[in-house]
Amino acid sequence: MEEATLEHAYFKSDYDRPGLNYKLIDGEVELAPGLRTVPTFGHTPGHQSFAVDLPVRGTVVLACDAADLRRNIDELIPCGELTHPHLAHAAARSIERLHALDRQPHTEVWPGHDPEFWATRLSPPAAYG
Repeated sequence: MEEATLEHAYFKSDYDRPGLNYKLIDGEVELAPGLRTVPTFGHTPGHQSFAVDLPVRGTVVLACDAADLRRNIDELIPCGELTHPHLAHAAARSIERLHALDRQPHTEVWPGHDPEFWATRLSPPAAYG
């Protein structure tokens, strides 16, 4: 398999938008009431997942690219694509963190790219109020 490089991981057109005001954050940060970052380095340096507190459902952690599939979370398998081999240890720690969060009461971790998992989710907004 060809090694991914950082030059292929970031596309300036994805994030460089006129009028946006960026603020660097480090660690777990509350962005707004009920919305916080969860550092999940590994897929890329600085990767973040997001925890969203929902009034009825509890906390949903959007793993994004830190866990592509539900299997990653359940079986502690780090994501398959890393931008650099030195991130393998960070990816393993991140999947351990997501696995532990998923085991907490009233908390679910949702993978980023699992079509079978997403087929089981109800359509918003009624399902997640």
